[in-house]
Amino acid sequence: MSRLILLAFYAVAHAATLYVSVNGNDANLGTQSAPFRHVSKGASTARPGDTVIVMDGTYDNEGKISDGSGGMHSYAAPVVLASAGTPTAWITIKAQNKGNAILDCGTTVTALGCDKYIYLNPGVAYWSFQDLVFTRGAYGGLGTDYSASHIRVTGCSFQYIGQWNDPTQIGESGIGFDAGASDWYIANNVFHDIGRLQVSNLDHGIYAAGTNVVIIDNTFYAINRGWGIQVSNGAVNWLIANNSFAATMPTQGGLIMLWNTIKWINIVNNTLAWPGGGVGISQYTATLSGCVIDGNTITGPTVVMANPAGCSGTNSISSTLFGVRYNSKAVKLP
Repeated sequence: MSRLILLAFYAVAHAATLYVSVNGNDANLGTQSAPFRHVSKGASTARPGDTVIVMDGTYDNEGKISDGSGGMHSYAAPVVLASAGTPTAWITIKAQNKGNAILDCGTTVTALGCDKYIYLNPGVAYWSFQDLVFTRGAYGGLGTDYSASHIRVTGCSFQYIGQWNDPTQIGESGIGFDAGASDWYIANNVFHDIGRLQVSNLDHGIYAAGTNVVIIDNTFYAINRGWGIQVSNGAVNWLIANNSFAATMPTQGGLIMLWNTIKWINIVNNTLAWPGGGVGISQYTATLSGCVIDGNTITGPTVVMANPAGCSGTNSISSTLFGVRYNSKAVKLP
């Protein structure tokens, strides 16, 4: 038996389930009957193959308070990850009951809480986050600027993020990652009520670049200071499929933004609805190659995408709002 197989077997055989509870204590062993108190303790204790179960309750910011600079002096985050799982032994943080483990940064109109609840440092890989609620971050919920790879985010909610009078030009987002990140899988999440109080176009459900990214079956709404997804400069090999986007008062046209140089992106079978007119998908100084925009249903806007050079596909533009359709046409991109 090879050494690699032996190591994989060892990791699986010794995988542990750790527990975190609002009634726990970080001096405990992390068992179900003696859980840790803080998510950070569970995360720092976990080893490849382990699962951290976050029991029902609201978890505070552990004293991590934003300085209002948007990470210019590092992000204040209760959970800062620095370790990695393996391809055969992922590390998982998940809610015991979907939607009942609330990671609350605590930002309000009058006081800042943490910047983001979970931040990924260099070398982080093979982590999975499931069924958690990320709320009231000053600048985000989950993110990295250090090229974390092989990350799964499924069944989570990102809500009420950045809702303060943010004077900076730093964007806020539910999920954010940089151009060096790779292999992110984001599925079946809900993003809503994200963005600062004043008018802006800086704040998004997801703001990211990276390589090999899949974003499927998510719902985006009430993201009125930017876009549901902003695909950033350096993005390569993306799939955005089967998502639903809705807004009542976006600051700019469109519910997806493509910015700068992007290669091999497929935006397919999504539903984009808002009554503001304009375009369904925006682009800004975009250079697009290998771009397919196909099978999307766009309701409200009269144009699929302004200047779709580099993209192809056929989409449906509909005047359906609130379930009533009174005009529809198929539009084929060049």
